[in-house]
Amino acid sequence: MENWRSINDMRDINRIDKFCENLAESWKRLPDWRFGQLMLNLLGQYYNDKRRDPFFTEDDEMIKFIEEYTRYNGPYPQEENKDA
Repeated sequence: MENWRSINDMRDINRIDKFCENLAESWKRLPDWRFGQLMLNLLGQYYNDKRRDPFFTEDDEMIKFIEEYTRYNGPYPQEENKDA
């Protein structure tokens, strides 16, 4: 299978947990939205803003967009570092 990456070329698997944690925190700003609503609204807005297919977006860029989107659209502002 020539098209598959070798195990040495794979992306860092640890990025997935970090991404999911960031997604969960962002989603909490819009708690009344179901997951499908969140994803369709986010991806539609991403395409409208960037004029680029989100399929090709790297994870760090996408999580930044998600955080900005939910801060702007969410009724509940995220509490920044409660212990500070």
